[in-house]
Amino acid sequence: MTTLRFKNVHTMVSGDYYQVSFDGDGDSDAPYFLLQTQFEMPDGDECYIESHIRELSGPYRVRNAVLSDGMLRLEYGDAIHVQIYFSASNKEMAELQAALCDMLPDLVFRK
Repeated sequence: MTTLRFKNVHTMVSGDYYQVSFDGDGDSDAPYFLLQTQFEMPDGDECYIESHIRELSGPYRVRNAVLSDGMLRLEYGDAIHVQIYFSASNKEMAELQAALCDMLPDLVFRK
């Protein structure tokens, strides 16, 4: 399992386009993890995942997702397991949970 730690989480919803990103300090060369999906055209329930770690990136169907306060765990691809730790205010956490529930219908949320 790949474990990543980030200071920030950003959630953007614009019509049928959803994006969740994690980063350290906003520097373009800093580590990051990005999860995107769109509902405008059928895509086989795939999300586009991008990371500073190339092996984690690409279009994938997320098989398992668990969200709790300050942690997101994803399983996708043949054998990719990522655990992301992050800091979020209550408002940021609520926005993240709402977006991920739409993006990943089988998301499990644990307090």
